[in-house]
Amino acid sequence: MPARMSGVIHAIDSTCGPGEVHEAAGLAGGLEGLICVGPAPEGLKGSGRIRTVRPAARRIEAGLRDALADGAVAHCWSVRAAMTLGRWALRRRLVIRLSGAPSDEQIDELFELGRLGRATVVAARPADAQALADAGAPAERVVIPPAAFRAPARAGGRAEAREAIGLAPGEVAVVACGRAHRRSGHRTAAWAAAILHVAGLRLRLVIQRTGPGARQVARFAREAGFAEPIVLVGAEAGVSDLLAATDVALFAHRGPPPPALLAGAMGTGLGIVATHAADGEWGLADGRSALLVPPEAPRATARAILRLIEDRPFAARLAKAARAAARKHLDPKSLRRQWDAVYAACTQPPGR
Repeated sequence: MPARMSGVIHAIDSTCGPGEVHEAAGLAGGLEGLICVGPAPEGLKGSGRIRTVRPAARRIEAGLRDALADGAVAHCWSVRAAMTLGRWALRRRLVIRLSGAPSDEQIDELFELGRLGRATVVAARPADAQALADAGAPAERVVIPPAAFRAPARAGGRAEAREAIGLAPGEVAVVACGRAHRRSGHRTAAWAAAILHVAGLRLRLVIQRTGPGARQVARFAREAGFAEPIVLVGAEAGVSDLLAATDVALFAHRGPPPPALLAGAMGTGLGIVATHAADGEWGLADGRSALLVPPEAPRATARAILRLIEDRPFAARLAKAARAAARKHLDPKSLRRQWDAVYAACTQPPGR
């Protein structure tokens, strides 16, 4: 993979979920290569692995000023981080990564940044770029996420990764991918886990503690009386570690799944259960490379998970097909070349 381009800083903030942090760390060479503007995302607070800077209202903090002083590109992994750095970036160009379809508020903010003449918007999917185009604010580039990143899973492999998040030998682990929010399907995932747990399966549902949504899901499970199979882990566990530790990746989202997390699951060779919103995403197909279910359907979700667990040869065939699709559509080296081209274009003098 090409060396990381000098002069590029990678900025996240508290709104970034596991997918954004995972993709950003992959390009920055690890969590240590990121800066966080303001409080760190839930689960990474106090980890010491990310440099945190807090810009004041009227003056720029020295640490942020130093980070922005020399170099050309500030790669922002949320619109909010871009809005903050837009006040302080001085001579830097802003590259803004959209990991999903933009909200109306984000579109307004992107228009404001666009008026500064320094913002390049990069979408994860052609459909997201089209959503911007429909609003009159087209994304300048579309760069899909890679299927794998430089940051490896734990050196001890699967056993150490499982131990680190509290999984016992013999337990089946399902990771509910992404940050918990209103449309993420984490409650559906909790219901499905409860169904399988009551049926006698030694199953643990792993949820990353990223934002208040995860706590709400945990409280919902406690109040409904099925909190036992749920494991909450901090974002410091890392997506690579979670995928290495678990048996099934679950994307219960009502809309398109988080692109970087789906790419990671495909590239890792996990069994994947997703809603029909993921159909066709980078070659994903029901019964061939994943099992697709309706959204908000806990019984169908539980049946799909159980099938992957009970029919290991079938699960292995699906995982192999998903990995092949990832190699075809989500090549990490190609992705890095695309990002380097984005950065290089940002450093060109006007008119070239």
